[in-house]
Amino acid sequence: MRPTTKDAYKLFHDGSIALSNVEANGMRIAVDSLDRAIAKTKRKIEKLTTKLQGDKVFKLWRREFGDRAALGKDQQLAHVLFKVMGYQSDARTAKAKQKVDQEVLDKIDLPFLKDYVKLKKYQKALGTNLMGIKREVVGDRIHPNFNLNIARTYRSSVDNPNSQNFP
Repeated sequence: MRPTTKDAYKLFHDGSIALSNVEANGMRIAVDSLDRAIAKTKRKIEKLTTKLQGDKVFKLWRREFGDRAALGKDQQLAHVLFKVMGYQSDARTAKAKQKVDQEVLDKIDLPFLKDYVKLKKYQKALGTNLMGIKREVVGDRIHPNFNLNIARTYRSSVDNPNSQNFP
């Protein structure tokens, strides 16, 4: 279907009306389940953080960076892994710094890193997904904005929250 045909216009118009109804009516959220998921994820983050901070790798990390040592600072981790512990990786960022993304960390057989990757996933799930939903809840619903007028490819995008990216 070409975007300039009458059928394409009708599809786009009817889709806009349907999605505006979804925006107005909202999507029901089980707020109690959401709150339990947030609490459970926070507990997992606390448990993993405590475990990681007790590990010998983090002890090296703290020795290198003192009070500035923080699990969320990837360049500190890169320094500890590649300069202090001697692991090798050619992966670099655009600014020529050592990469410590999941792909790089998966290649290093170190239990600390398995837990570190898990921690990062839980933090992203909490901050981006769960708290993003919680922030937008009104009563027991969210009212995401469906944007059909933005993308030049005639596909929708969603924001506040981006429900297309919910895992």
